[in-house]
Amino acid sequence: MICVNSIEKAIKELGAEGKVNLSGKTVTVDYDESKLTIETIKEAIEDQGYEVV
Repeated sequence: MICVNSIEKAIKELGAEGKVNLSGKTVTVDYDESKLTIETIKEAIEDQGYEVV
């Protein structure tokens, strides 16, 4: 579950909460839109080596 941990940790470091669903190939993210953008979250996931579609 290294990939789950790395993605969830990257999202948490931004100040958001993320939950990875491997079987569904999705990530659900709760974040404050006044503090973060979806693009920032996507970049954090991509920086972990994963593609965001």
